[in-house]
Amino acid sequence: MKKTKQLVVLMMSITLIATGCSKEEEPVVETEVTPTGGGGGTTTPSTTYYFTGTVNGNNTLYEVGLNNFYTADVYGGNYNGNTGEEFKKLGTSITNITNGVSFDVVMMFNFPAVPTATQKYGMFATGTYSYGNESSMINGTQIQWFDGTTQWMSDLGTGLQTGSTFSITERGAYNSSTSIFTVKGTLSCNLYDGSGNMITVQNASFSYEVSAAN
Repeated sequence: MKKTKQLVVLMMSITLIATGCSKEEEPVVETEVTPTGGGGGTTTPSTTYYFTGTVNGNNTLYEVGLNNFYTADVYGGNYNGNTGEEFKKLGTSITNITNGVSFDVVMMFNFPAVPTATQKYGMFATGTYSYGNESSMINGTQIQWFDGTTQWMSDLGTGLQTGSTFSITERGAYNSSTSIFTVKGTLSCNLYDGSGNMITVQNASFSYEVSAAN
């Protein structure tokens, strides 16, 4: 089962930049949240597509096709109608259709024009990547976790990722008839709720199915 989860609305109009003076704000200090939720039990996957790791101090395993978890596309972009450039985001979410719990792996890149399917495939080339920032349109990866109540993201709040890692270790062949391919990788990072709280994802690995059709 596959559903579409579009998180960013394409903006087709020219961006207007407003300038002005603002009062300097005090720096936000992120507070690490006491481990709670996130799952439990074994973290050894038994299915083709999965996420596994330690999330907020708890062993976590989400497997597509088990316990109401399924694959959902994550896609969107920031299109500049004046220059034709696009900041493209593309990835996959493993989502629980019962309670909404999900873990998303997304790649974000700037392109001089709307990217082709081949270029989208290239967004997931094997290698090590830094963490990006969607609001600032900075290339890199974006990690999201919804725990059933709160949305946590790698680029909310301060978005600091000192010592964090992200690698794509394997990319499957591109299927031109379906635009689908498999991506595997590992990651460790900080996630933020935008309200001054932080949790960690450690020793995680994933195997996701990605569609370049979006």
